[in-house]
Amino acid sequence: YAINQLRRAGFSCKEGKITADLISQGYRSATPQERANEFMELILDPNIKCLMSTIGGSNSASMIPYLDFDKIRENRKLICGYSDLTSLHLSIL
Repeated sequence: YAINQLRRAGFSCKEGKITADLISQGYRSATPQERANEFMELILDPNIKCLMSTIGGSNSASMIPYLDFDKIRENRKLICGYSDLTSLHLSIL
């Protein structure tokens, strides 16, 4: 797993609950609202400096209506990933 590589490199890592519990809803991990709630929890955690998506896909855009962009602006983090994450990057921009 990539998280093990990051830990071996000295990073402290925290998985979101949806990821850690391996929650699944068909082809996606949870509902858009649940994923947005988890995203916002991670954004608001002052100990987290970077959010890294674990997969690409076609789900990030469904979270956008549920995000609090004012809080995201107030709690800036590095957000990295690929593929589908572009819609999230653009909405935050």
